[in-house]
Amino acid sequence: MLNYFNKLKSSKIFKTILFNIRRKSLKPLSFLIYPSFQVFLHKEGKIEYGKGATLKLEFTWPHSIYKTSMLKIMEGGVFKFSKDLDIHTGAYISVDKNTKLELKSGYVNNDARIYCFNSITIGENIAIDEDVIIRGSDNHQSNCDHDNVSKPIVIVDKVWIGIRLLFLKGLRSVMLQS
Repeated sequence: MLNYFNKLKSSKIFKTILFNIRRKSLKPLSFLIYPSFQVFLHKEGKIEYGKGATLKLEFTWPHSIYKTSMLKIMEGGVFKFSKDLDIHTGAYISVDKNTKLELKSGYVNNDARIYCFNSITIGENIAIDEDVIIRGSDNHQSNCDHDNVSKPIVIVDKVWIGIRLLFLKGLRSVMLQS
């Protein structure tokens, strides 16, 4: 119990408790929401998580400032994490209508952007660095190709995505063996 109290001390306590109660996940504490994080969850959107997993929304490094951050899950959208996941300050994550974003575990650093328009699967123990953009759509047709506006993105386990990288629709990462 003391461990849960220590986690709550630096979070936005009322917002955290209310969100956990609405998600029926107060025991064990699954969601920690910090000062400037906005959560929009459509009544038909879902957040799925593994047993004992914790999601820290708007975590910040010591001596940093909080920036406005958002997690937006539209109608029929699913946001899933399997183990502990930290989403740092300034991040923007959007799960479009009837799509699924799965971030298994790891962290999403400051000012990263993830836009899920089809499906995005990101493996375990990932590190998404500052200013990274992962975007599953270019939001327009080229040469009247209506079928290729959005495509899935798959990123494997144990990947560090370096600062300011841009990942676009259709990406399938592979792990290189040394």
